[in-house]
Amino acid sequence: METRHAVNHACVSAGKTLISGSAVGFGGQLLVIEAPYAHGCYACLYPDQEIAQRNCRTSGVLGPVVGTIGTLQALEALKILTGLSSTLSGKLRLFDGKTQNWRSLQLTRSASCTVCGGHA
Repeated sequence: METRHAVNHACVSAGKTLISGSAVGFGGQLLVIEAPYAHGCYACLYPDQEIAQRNCRTSGVLGPVVGTIGTLQALEALKILTGLSSTLSGKLRLFDGKTQNWRSLQLTRSASCTVCGGHA
């Protein structure tokens, strides 16, 4: 989590897009955050920098879930690099590998965020 927060802070400071992905067990997450961070940043979503109790070390991870999330991260990066905006900007996409279902949550900027609070 410390590294994720450091990368988020660097992206916000530089005004760059953050494309974050993670996988634990059968689940995966994909998050795209673009400047000017109207929807917030990673720290708005996860203000606590403590390592989650459920992580790869405690719950394992399945290669196909990592592959799914990683491929979609690459797709979003290519879209942004070619000048297309991401339709996922400000949305947290949650993948359930057991059912192959996706859920979407809209990120909301926290007024008290110490990373992006003054940028949006």
